[in-house]
Amino acid sequence: MSSVQAPAVTVEGGALRSVEMGATFLTGVEVDVATSLLDPTDEGPGGRLARSSTVPMRSSHAAAQTGGGLFYAVSGSEHGTEVVPRTLATVDPGWLLDQADPSASPEGWTLRSVECDVHDYGVGMLVLRWEPHVDAAVAVPALDAVLAALTTASTVAVAELAPLVAHACADALHDDPARLDLSHGLDLESVAVLPPVGEVLWLWHVLTLTGADHPALARSVAAVVCPNDAEVLELRDHTLAAGVHASVVCSTPERWADGDFLARAPRRQDSWWTLFWRLDRVLLALQLRLEANLETQALAELQTRAEVLHDVSTRVSLLRSRLDSLNVASGARDLRAWHALAAAWDLPYRIAAVDQKLTVLTRAYAEVLSQISNGRAARVNFMIYVFTAFSLVASVVAVAQFAQGSADTGAVVRLVTIVGSVLGALFAVLLSVRTTRAIRRRREPAS
Repeated sequence: MSSVQAPAVTVEGGALRSVEMGATFLTGVEVDVATSLLDPTDEGPGGRLARSSTVPMRSSHAAAQTGGGLFYAVSGSEHGTEVVPRTLATVDPGWLLDQADPSASPEGWTLRSVECDVHDYGVGMLVLRWEPHVDAAVAVPALDAVLAALTTASTVAVAELAPLVAHACADALHDDPARLDLSHGLDLESVAVLPPVGEVLWLWHVLTLTGADHPALARSVAAVVCPNDAEVLELRDHTLAAGVHASVVCSTPERWADGDFLARAPRRQDSWWTLFWRLDRVLLALQLRLEANLETQALAELQTRAEVLHDVSTRVSLLRSRLDSLNVASGARDLRAWHALAAAWDLPYRIAAVDQKLTVLTRAYAEVLSQISNGRAARVNFMIYVFTAFSLVASVVAVAQFAQGSADTGAVVRLVTIVGSVLGALFAVLLSVRTTRAIRRRREPAS
């Protein structure tokens, strides 16, 4: 393992080598990547994003990467194989670094790299890596001030980048056949009070340190930069203190490069955290929309409702399955880091909340299908009633003509006979509909 020394800021018991800032935002573009995953020869939406004329992007195509002839690589910080790509596309990091505002850099720190991931479920994420360019003695309590300065600088640096990427995605896939519209015309996003597309939602922080006693150093730094308690994962050469706002990765000086898999955990997880945060709001909006229109009997409205429920349920189930598959394909150490961070961020609770709403909506979907079936049956019954009424009218008129012994019945007699027969038929229809609704209302409290 390489032990090349990188610039570092001396802290009590070790050295601070870098700070990563992750900025998450919504792109407003969801796409179906099933086709390109099933057929890697198809360029898919990621390839079409790569043709963007405003933001240089690269497609993340499915490709089995092996290390040393093994499916699971174990060298360096790589402990798994990316068979299914975690992202839809990535933005050229050189272009991003050129676009970032360097004037906002705090004294003694350099913006070393900027990366951006674009996901097919409508989430984008920028990751900025700050490194010190001078050695300086900094006491541990001053690290919170360093973090605050880097937060301000990162906010300025990504303020224009996130909207640029989001708008480029919308332009490149505006009329793309793979783009998904799960709302079917229902304005679910605005009802859910989601922030505007391209607006930075929050920042997460990862401080990378080295020290001989890495567990003690990680805990002492976490006590300063983490506003609440942290979930601590101890390995032989590394320690992860995963916090809500900031996380600390500490490694032994000889194995510091190998600790990158711990620093990658927030980058891999925050996009999914954002997805389930967004899904919870969208599903809540859908529930509110359905609750406000429970009494509708219009078949067109019911059909739209059924399509939305079916598409959203299918999409969420697919995403949950993909998340499980990505974690299964991860290396064992990556998975341990994932679980430690998930405990700090309460990711399982948010997934469970979405699953619960999805269960409720699934029952609502079944109810909508029942309402559609009842509506169609009511239409068929109405047509039967109408044809029966006309048959009754024809029979009554024929009997009246036969009783008079003449085919030429007076106009008034004909009119009265027809009107009376039609009114009788309509009364039968209304009575049947009211009876059906009364039976349905009596059943609802029981269900």
